Amino acid sequence: SSIALLFGALHMRDMRSLLERQFDLDAADQARWETAWTIRSAVPARTDAVLPLAAVSLLVVDAGDWLETVRLALDSLGAATGDAVGEAALAALLYLVRHAAIYATLAT
Repeated sequence: SSIALLFGALHMRDMRSLLERQFDLDAADQARWETAWTIRSAVPARTDAVLPLAAVSLLVVDAGDWLETVRLALDSLGAATGDAVGEAALAALLYLVRHAAIYATLAT
């Protein structure tokens, strides 16, 4: 009995049929996963304390940014200039772009 590890063949849709035909191989009925190695960190993780602090810090910064955006939008609308609505919309759009970029970065 021999064991093979095959991965990364999703770009070759006919990989299974090629292997079965050319090498007279049989596909396994059921996959069996075993731990190949375990890596232990020399320094214990501190995510239990850092993650809540980072989340609260991000919320504080977000709240300050939101308040500043609302202030800018209201100032623009209160100025009653010809482009007040456009300036208020731009402030809101820039807020959304900033925060979309932040959350996209945090998600990766």
